[in-house]
Amino acid sequence: PNAQHPNAQHPNARHPNTQHPNAGCLARSALERDGQGIGTVGFACGAGTLGRDAWQRRLAETLPYLPICSVPEYAMVQNGWSGLVNRPGDGVDNRWTWMGIHRTKADSGQTSASKDQSGKTPASKDQSGKTPAAGDRSGKTPAAGDRSGETPASKDQSGKTLVLGVPSVLNTLNPLLADSKNEWRVLQLLCSPLFDLDPVTLQEVPILAKSWDLSGWTDSDGTEFMKVTFHLRAGVFWQDGAPFAAQDVKYTIDLLRKSQDANFEDIISRIDDVIAPDKETVEIYLKDKGYRCLYELAWLTFLPEHIWKNVTDTVNCKPWLETNPLKENLTGLVGQGPFRLEKSGIVDGNLQNGLTLVWDPAYDQSVVAKAIRDRK
Repeated sequence: PNAQHPNAQHPNARHPNTQHPNAGCLARSALERDGQGIGTVGFACGAGTLGRDAWQRRLAETLPYLPICSVPEYAMVQNGWSGLVNRPGDGVDNRWTWMGIHRTKADSGQTSASKDQSGKTPASKDQSGKTPAAGDRSGKTPAAGDRSGETPASKDQSGKTLVLGVPSVLNTLNPLLADSKNEWRVLQLLCSPLFDLDPVTLQEVPILAKSWDLSGWTDSDGTEFMKVTFHLRAGVFWQDGAPFAAQDVKYTIDLLRKSQDANFEDIISRIDDVIAPDKETVEIYLKDKGYRCLYELAWLTFLPEHIWKNVTDTVNCKPWLETNPLKENLTGLVGQGPFRLEKSGIVDGNLQNGLTLVWDPAYDQSVVAKAIRDRK
């Protein structure tokens, strides 16, 4: 709502006088209070004078973001696949689908479902019409992404490879810079968030964090802000076997605060300090208040300090091309998620040729997977 419009004369631009009733507002509530209570109920965009500051604040607290428009997306999946999760707001393109999608038992790997114009049977299709998909936890060798939609070279012995065809080139998998939906499709399979939303109830599901607390703190000027304390799960490991700890979270946030043009700038710019008092506790002091801050923090993607601390140019780093210092078969791009990227998964050493992600067998027995299975 406070975005700076590129045209300073545009009615939605931040007004130079911060006391102006329209300062910083992209939309205003037209809830007018008269002597008897609420009068006119309506909505006005731009620099209209309808509405009062009190109602604007109430609207901002109730609905912080007012969408101007929405773009529909369509996902088409061939018969013979099960385990897709249609989450409200996301559709089937979400981490829950890629963690559980699999062939039905009655399906032998060949189906006679819909055929394309060439007469060949596509595995599944996204809105671009290209052959998509990602990992199959039963097939052991899932997910990848190549711009051509062709099956990646490596397959496991069962042949159960699920292909994700993407409509654009994968330019980077550096979590500091990745900005396309397709790049984050891959990263969300490699990495786990602090918590996610249950696909049915939309309630928070603790993942890397087992719990969190919201409290307040006061700066030297006497202004009150919010403090978020995350209590991390014990026994979580990076895919190369190194323990995941609070110091990794602090390291990532500190690095993001120092890096220009890095991701997550909106929430990172509102962090005053981050402290890791022990291996399982992270305290984040925000120069802001609001429950939305919790969600913005929850979906940060963390970096393994034991790898990145030796990188001199973190912004231009290509961890998918680096050899992992603890496991030679892995790359420097490791997470805590269900899939891992092995050195052999980069097609001809070029991201733009596609890649193959492999289901990490250690994930099934991890405390994170157990917590997800045991949730109410």
